[in-house]
Amino acid sequence: MRFKKALLLSGAAALFVGATALAAAQSSLPMVPSPAKVKQLVNRLNAVVQQELTGGCVRDAGNGRREFCSESKKKVAEAHDQAASASDQLRARPSELRGGAERNIRRFRGHQDLVLTYQATSSNPYRDDDTVIETYVDNEANEYWVDPATDLVVQVGPAASADPAPHKTRPEDRVAVADLRQAALDLLEANVPNFAGRRSSLHPLEDNKNREIYFFRWDDFSAPLKESELPPFVQVALYADGSLASFTDTLNH
Repeated sequence: MRFKKALLLSGAAALFVGATALAAAQSSLPMVPSPAKVKQLVNRLNAVVQQELTGGCVRDAGNGRREFCSESKKKVAEAHDQAASASDQLRARPSELRGGAERNIRRFRGHQDLVLTYQATSSNPYRDDDTVIETYVDNEANEYWVDPATDLVVQVGPAASADPAPHKTRPEDRVAVADLRQAALDLLEANVPNFAGRRSSLHPLEDNKNREIYFFRWDDFSAPLKESELPPFVQVALYADGSLASFTDTLNH
């Protein structure tokens, strides 16, 4: 789903505006900050990053990446979390208005007692506009993105802080691909508005990873796309035993 929070040298903007970065911010300020205050904190973050890049501790993180270390890591993390927390407070809706989102997450999982914790409000990475998504995590190391305009679930997957063990399905627990496909369709029809009515106009794609995770995806090519854009889509990933690996809906968000 999202990458774990890592202070990689990809620029302060990437550290700050990404959904992963915002989900990590948990500290609170005495009052909702103004846009000017948020800009000030972002500028401070940029300055700290540049300062530590030139004179701080930087090490190789593998795969052509570098990361901050020692005191540099602490300084950048502090500036980053302050900026992210302020931005979250500026964007977030009041906590008393999040009940619908939590109810929809529990309905999606079929678990009315699921313990949920709000994490952050951040830019919607699937939209090139000012829309936002809310991030929640449960007590089973799952993460949920919700559209606060509709309270509908946008994405489900492992939490950014999770480090799950590889999922291995025993031969006797494997489900036929046709049954996995039907399970994916059932989930979409239950959770994606008018999916059944739109399905005939969507382009289906299927794939699998080592016959352990099966991906069922439907793309909407009805509107022209820029070369760099992905079409709106819905996707369900199921483990070979039928349990949910991930879910994404960008058709409606």
